[in-house]
Amino acid sequence: MFELTGRSRRHLEAIRDEGPCSVRPMTVDVRRHLGWNDVLVPRVFESFRCGGECKFPLDTSVNPSEHAILRTILHSSGLDQGAGEPCCVPIKLRGVSMFEEDSQGHIELKTYQGAIVEECGCR
Repeated sequence: MFELTGRSRRHLEAIRDEGPCSVRPMTVDVRRHLGWNDVLVPRVFESFRCGGECKFPLDTSVNPSEHAILRTILHSSGLDQGAGEPCCVPIKLRGVSMFEEDSQGHIELKTYQGAIVEECGCR
């Protein structure tokens, strides 16, 4: 549904987050980043993203799953069998509503589910 331009994608891939897994800022300009020129409101919104480390020992502040706890234990002991460390990912999302103008000039309200990160966790 959302597609980043090549430049935006490269910029995001270059970010190296330090510290524990958590919600991080990520501002989206729907016209500039997504090319959605029919969006009237909001033109810019905070979508957030997840970033940070999921290193042993995991504590409850990084919302780890049981599987993530097992992976960190196995990884830290060198017995991970190639699974590696868990990743910091969105675990709770919400939608964003936008007013858009269609080709006939009608304005409609559309909601894009799962566009805004509310919580992150190690998985």
